[in-house]
Amino acid sequence: GGGRVLVANAGAHAVCVLSITSGAVLSERRLDGSPCGLYYLPPHLSKCTRPSVAVALQGLAETGVPIEGVADRSHRIEVYEYDEQAAELGDLRYRASVPLSSVELSFPNGLAAIDRTAEGGAIFACADWNHSRVAIASDESSTARAAELFKIMHAQLPLLNRPSDCALLHDSSTLAIADHYRAGGG
Repeated sequence: GGGRVLVANAGAHAVCVLSITSGAVLSERRLDGSPCGLYYLPPHLSKCTRPSVAVALQGLAETGVPIEGVADRSHRIEVYEYDEQAAELGDLRYRASVPLSSVELSFPNGLAAIDRTAEGGAIFACADWNHSRVAIASDESSTARAAELFKIMHAQLPLLNRPSDCALLHDSSTLAIADHYRAGGG
């Protein structure tokens, strides 16, 4: 809001808030990992009274090599408070996990909140590049619903080949997936 845009600056390990009108950097929050996907959550989807931002973070390079300056080598989704007045990321609210999977995220990219939880949180779809899938992640209070969505989606999804992004369309029931290597587009 307010003529601002959030930018995942993977090379700098930061999320920046930029002014749309001037292009100025209003704030920069360094993170322990390379952010490669962002999703703005309004208060009714953020488990708090203020908006939040979900961030897909890579803890290792795609090849599995450690990223210089990154201590937490896990690939993960973290949800931070977002202070609209100060135009900056605030405290870490929670980490989302991937239920019903023995495999955690590997090189996560784009994010979309695909469902609301009864507790006011969100269930996320995340383009999981190295596993050629769309992973479903949630906070711990929502694992049953996330697992249900995972089963429904994966029964209908075609084989993916390095998905790089996903977005929930305006109808709130269609997930668009950018599949990097699929012939004829994503």
